[in-house]
Amino acid sequence: MRRILGFSLLAVLLGAFGYFSTINNQKVEVQLYGPFSVQVSLWVLVLGTLVLGWLLTEIYLMIRHPDRWFTRLRGGWQARRDAKWQQRLDEFESAYLRHDLDAARKAFKRIQGDDPPLSVRLQSLALQRYALGGDALKEEYAKLREQHPQNLEVLLPYLRVALDWEDWDLAGQLGREIERLEPRHPAAAEGIRRVALEHG
Repeated sequence: MRRILGFSLLAVLLGAFGYFSTINNQKVEVQLYGPFSVQVSLWVLVLGTLVLGWLLTEIYLMIRHPDRWFTRLRGGWQARRDAKWQQRLDEFESAYLRHDLDAARKAFKRIQGDDPPLSVRLQSLALQRYALGGDALKEEYAKLREQHPQNLEVLLPYLRVALDWEDWDLAGQLGREIERLEPRHPAAAEGIRRVALEHG
């Protein structure tokens, strides 16, 4: 919105100067030094004065407060970096919702080097559930569990896939751990119940 307003104001100013230049074609003599002088249009003199004033102000501020100028540059760079990061996350989320494994893998590779959020890593594993072998997927979940111990965001999907794999020892261990972290959690109770039925 601010950019639109800025462009609109710039267009109005340029239009005003254009109109001013058409109705004011008279020349103004500008004395430079001694007998030397130049003839310039009045509108060129006004516009040049405004631009020169703006340049001198910016130079003065840059000399007086150099950190402010670098802060503006750094802020602009960070804003562009954040926008690219958000675009990559949106691309991955879109591929995840479409269940497009190839597109999700490409999008995940683009954000993998920037330490993607845990939720994105879990979504990537969920999409690869049928593409990776059981042992490879177990290894990936085990790595996440080591990196994020006692994190329900990791333990709950890990428990679901352990039950689907019918790895009852792992499922029982995960169910008890979730029960310890969050007593009376329904997923933990269901996992422990299924393990008990299989071993009962």
